[in-house]
Amino acid sequence: MRAFRFRLERVLQLRKQMEDEKRRELSIMLFDLRQLEAKLHSLEHDLESCKQQMTADLEKQSLSMARIEVFASFIKRTASAIDAQKNLIHELHKRIEAKREELLLAIKERRAIESVKAKRLAEHEMAASRYEMKFIDEVAATMRINQGQLERC
Repeated sequence: MRAFRFRLERVLQLRKQMEDEKRRELSIMLFDLRQLEAKLHSLEHDLESCKQQMTADLEKQSLSMARIEVFASFIKRTASAIDAQKNLIHELHKRIEAKREELLLAIKERRAIESVKAKRLAEHEMAASRYEMKFIDEVAATMRINQGQLERC
């Protein structure tokens, strides 16, 4: 009996490669998300520090009009940067969810092919088992026939 050969093995390998590629893409996107979130945290920290410094200067009453304008400008720029960063994070979350869906689909497609392979392998093993049993039965029958001929002689 011939060895098991799955005709869709190339398709299965292609599906595995596609799944791996989707995993890599998702991993990169998650890394980018962590970086964007770290930058957002840094911006928020800078804004909070600025507000604390402004409050401290107000308490000391050492706040000039020029200094107030600098604080206001910095706060405005930082708040704008925070909004932009939040928008980037939101868009990346959407893309990550879409990529997760693609990955899940790729996993389902791979598993479907693997299921077919497992079924075909089981059928092959069953056929090999029947072939082996048939061969053993033939050998046993041949031995009985040979013993019967020896007893007659």
